[in-house]
Amino acid sequence: MKNDDKNFNAGFAFADYKQAGLLFLLGAMAAFLMSSYFMVSYATGGIDFDKWTAMEWKYAITAVMVTAVMTGFQFRLYGNGDMHGGGKVGVLAVVVAVAFSLLSEVGQGMERDEVRMETKSQESPTYQAALAALGNSASTSYNPYSADLQAAEVKLAQCQARLAQGKENIVMAARRVWMR
Repeated sequence: MKNDDKNFNAGFAFADYKQAGLLFLLGAMAAFLMSSYFMVSYATGGIDFDKWTAMEWKYAITAVMVTAVMTGFQFRLYGNGDMHGGGKVGVLAVVVAVAFSLLSEVGQGMERDEVRMETKSQESPTYQAALAALGNSASTSYNPYSADLQAAEVKLAQCQARLAQGKENIVMAARRVWMR
């Protein structure tokens, strides 16, 4: 018998095993939650639950199911410990785990680039000018008298400038504005 065998305590070993198992399970749950957050956000376009339609809820449920399968494969793979006896299941779990990890990383990079591009586009002067032009054309389409109102305001400003210079009679200025 070796010297190490005399100092072995089965109770301590079992307690360490149970503690490691609990931490492993907590890690798997954290991985599931983080992956679910990413997958649901990617599938639905955001995490605004109150604004989701039935289609977004379907996408979210599907994303959570896919994440559960992927996390289950990872849990099985990493929890196996003995890869010699894993066989085909171990190989499949490795392939699925690697593919899911790559998909997550590529997807996150693409999503960040998309947000960055959208932000830059919305801040560009050309986009702002186009929005202003659309805003002006939209305001005239809602009020059919806006062109007449603008002309009257210009005429009023001219009359007020002449009145301030003492060149305009108040009665004549009012009559000119009303006659047009």
